[in-house]
Amino acid sequence: SQRAESAIFLREYMPQDEALYKRLLMAERHPKVLVLGSSRTMQLSAPMVGESGTEFLNAGGLINTIGDLEQVLSGTAAERHPPVILLGVDFWWFNDEWPGEARALVADAAFNWRAHVAAARRVTIRPVLLWSLIGAPAAGDTGRIGISAWRTGSGFRPDGSLRQTHALPATAEQWTFVDRESPPVIDRIRKGNRTFAVGPDISQARVDRFSSLLGALHEKGIRVAAFAPPFSSEAYQVLTTDKRYRDLLREFRASMARVCRERSVPFVDATDLRSLGLDDRYLFDGFHAAETFHLHLIKRWLDSDATLEALLPRARQIVEQLMSAKTTNFWYAEIEGGDRRP
Repeated sequence: SQRAESAIFLREYMPQDEALYKRLLMAERHPKVLVLGSSRTMQLSAPMVGESGTEFLNAGGLINTIGDLEQVLSGTAAERHPPVILLGVDFWWFNDEWPGEARALVADAAFNWRAHVAAARRVTIRPVLLWSLIGAPAAGDTGRIGISAWRTGSGFRPDGSLRQTHALPATAEQWTFVDRESPPVIDRIRKGNRTFAVGPDISQARVDRFSSLLGALHEKGIRVAAFAPPFSSEAYQVLTTDKRYRDLLREFRASMARVCRERSVPFVDATDLRSLGLDDRYLFDGFHAAETFHLHLIKRWLDSDATLEALLPRARQIVEQLMSAKTTNFWYAEIEGGDRRP
């Protein structure tokens, strides 16, 4: 269980669907602040905006299509909608070559006896592993959930955010960009693989669906702050010059700026990091930003929207302190009680 501080999450040894568990957490909790988006939003954490883990939930990873967003929002009872939604928007949601409907979630293996038998076999045939699990620290001790997190240091926190533990460069000269995705994001773009399926034009129908969602949330009194996550400079250069993508990305950026303006949603277009005065050192890979980037993101949201600042009264002070702290680097900022550094 992600709630039990004494539990060891055994999902490394049986089928798992992170999106399913995020949906279960959403149904169980009633957070004040909800993060929605793909894996590119997972670095936003409760301490960054001055909220407790019970008032904040990062449901990043749930949304990979416009249909996913519609399903999540329509499936949440009106009285349980959070006052604040922080939303990461990916350009492929609006590409007709990418699925537009909600994906199906796999059944929870926790209720499948065969999955438990298979997991037990994997553990018991390795006595050393079994004994190590018996002595493994619980999530309440490490701040991270699960066996993999205990073994590697990287994993989900109870607030739903993802803690990465990449070793810090020893010198300033060693702070250079490395794409840690496999295959690298730039290779996916050049080959038109996965989320970079080639589609020359943006889908206006999907833009209209997105606009309708923002309008419905506004009518319910929910404050949405949106952003387009960044790409590495190499990835951005190809996306803006390759004829297979350039119109799609340009139209996406223009449409998001227009729709968010019409719906009174503060929007930060971070597609090009240089427009924010940042560079590739703030990235873990070709399209996942590190934690410190999100401090700059939050500050821009607060600077542009007084309503959001009133709803997050502790956020500005925390962000400004962290951005000026000597312990803050391109990836991590040390937040008191927040488990920020590896």
